[in-house]
Amino acid sequence: MAGGRMLRGERTRRSRAPTRGRSPRSRTARGAVPTRARERQCQPYLITGGRVQGMGLKGEGLRAYWQASQTLWMDLIYIDESGDPGASNSPTNVYFLSSLSIPSSQWALAQSRLISFRQRMRDQMGLKLSAEIHAAEFLGGAKHFLGLEPRQRLRIALWLLREIQGLQGCRSRTVGITKSTGIDIVSSSWIGLATLLTYESESSFVLIADMGETGTIRKAVEDFRTMQQRQAIMIEAPFHRDSRHSFFLQTVDLIAYLHRQRHHPNGLFRANETVELFEALDSLAAPVSWLK
Repeated sequence: MAGGRMLRGERTRRSRAPTRGRSPRSRTARGAVPTRARERQCQPYLITGGRVQGMGLKGEGLRAYWQASQTLWMDLIYIDESGDPGASNSPTNVYFLSSLSIPSSQWALAQSRLISFRQRMRDQMGLKLSAEIHAAEFLGGAKHFLGLEPRQRLRIALWLLREIQGLQGCRSRTVGITKSTGIDIVSSSWIGLATLLTYESESSFVLIADMGETGTIRKAVEDFRTMQQRQAIMIEAPFHRDSRHSFFLQTVDLIAYLHRQRHHPNGLFRANETVELFEALDSLAAPVSWLK
């Protein structure tokens, strides 16, 4: 620059100078790992012949895209129990804690299917959308409950399991524990189930539980984090929802209750044919893992 004036060509040379600390290649789209905003824009595109249509990614760029995109997926895991945690004066000596995992990519579809299912049950069976399917009452010994006879309620439970059964990636895990004096049943069950889920999960997850026992559950998860190396894939502390407003919590409550009925059937299950119901349970849920 002479006399405060820029010489011809100087602006061009300066504008082309690389930014300090960054190579020219790192600023190009081909050399950069896609940002989350870029990933969201690209998700609708299809892979064909090693190339993402509309993006032009291939080779290392394609691998980087998919590695980054995998971090966006996680599971929503709903958890509920069956059986009271008391060790004395209890009708049963076992306690079950069940989970229902829904991949985040399938959640909207699963929610839509459950809403559609409840609408059909309203139209065909008279079961109100606002009615909670709480298994201990819904499949209890009452001759009529919510205007339904026992066999009608068993059929609704079967159809509910089949709705979830058809969803890709959905799975259920259950832990069982035999009660004994001196054992914190709730805490031991949560630590056992969290350990099982952590070592079986391939992606991060969040836990969603029914209301109640929030302090005990929070403390159990804190204890779990101090003893497990893979605890980082569990995001945050468990979230709590009222099961009256969650079809997923009602579903996992049914799963836990059916595991309990398999071991300690009530009068309804002893008096009715329930083979189909337990077959549907087995197709969705793994066998109970017993805690010692």
